[in-house]
Amino acid sequence: MYGHMDEGGVVKKVVLSFGMMVCDTLLRPVDRDALSRDCTMIEKPVQACGGDALNTAIALSRLGIPVTMAGRVGDDLNGRFVLDQCRKLGMDVSHVVTDPVHATASSFALIEENGERHFLSDVTIFDAVDDGDLPDKAVENADIIYIGSACSFNRMNQGGLARILRRAKAHGRMTVMDAAINQRSVCSCWMDMFKEVLPYTDVFFPSYEEASAITGCREIPDISSAFKPMGLAYFGIKLGSKGCYATDFIRERYIECPRGIRAVDTTGAGDSFMAGLMAGLVNGLSFFESAGFAGSVASHSVQHMGAAGGILPYEDELYIYNHHKKLK
Repeated sequence: MYGHMDEGGVVKKVVLSFGMMVCDTLLRPVDRDALSRDCTMIEKPVQACGGDALNTAIALSRLGIPVTMAGRVGDDLNGRFVLDQCRKLGMDVSHVVTDPVHATASSFALIEENGERHFLSDVTIFDAVDDGDLPDKAVENADIIYIGSACSFNRMNQGGLARILRRAKAHGRMTVMDAAINQRSVCSCWMDMFKEVLPYTDVFFPSYEEASAITGCREIPDISSAFKPMGLAYFGIKLGSKGCYATDFIRERYIECPRGIRAVDTTGAGDSFMAGLMAGLVNGLSFFESAGFAGSVASHSVQHMGAAGGILPYEDELYIYNHHKKLK
């Protein structure tokens, strides 16, 4: 274990989060007739951090887990904002690459009165991300290597992801991965890429939509069977408000989310889930307990505005999780 010593002299495991870093601008209220008018009055725009890997890193920081963030931002105001927010949360950003050519990935969220969101995005910088962005030192100095945006970087889809994960396993690190298939993802057969990647992955936990798109299967048992031969130690599927499916390919469980949850904002719920999963693992919970804890963290997160704004320190979230277990 590498680890990070906190102020009390306790060594805590470090998570390295690698992937999308985005600067979001939230605009509200924007109705569907906005483009038919010369001017629409809105509230004060709000700037926030976004992107799968960055959302997860922020959630981990709120849970009290030491985090190293790795990815790519532009040499611009948005990039400086993102890095400043990371530093305020105590993250190590020494391995974030500042791109001299491309602008920081940005997204403008047009939010209707009912909360429905429509996004205008520029993520051209993602085409420049490759495995060379992650030095060996960053891998060596972490205990868990988290890939938060598999399928989102074209260069990484062409062998870069496998090279990073092979390096991580060569250093004896745990590897955890989520997927992020989007409109810009380019691959004719996702399974071919994952056959190269998953032998070096300990935990893969995509959403149902992503797992189905990768395998071409609709039923969860068929999806699980498709991944079973690929060398994973643990596999799971996020099922939104229904909870999750988790397996070590010997046992399998469907784990429900806490009941009676009123969602206010589901932004980043899957990213909060992944943060909860890794927080459970680094604090000694089993994979299945960690998956249950992850569902509890995500359920707590969606009761507040923002991708991770409602997340509490680990001990508080663990108390909430154990309380909900007693109520079942």
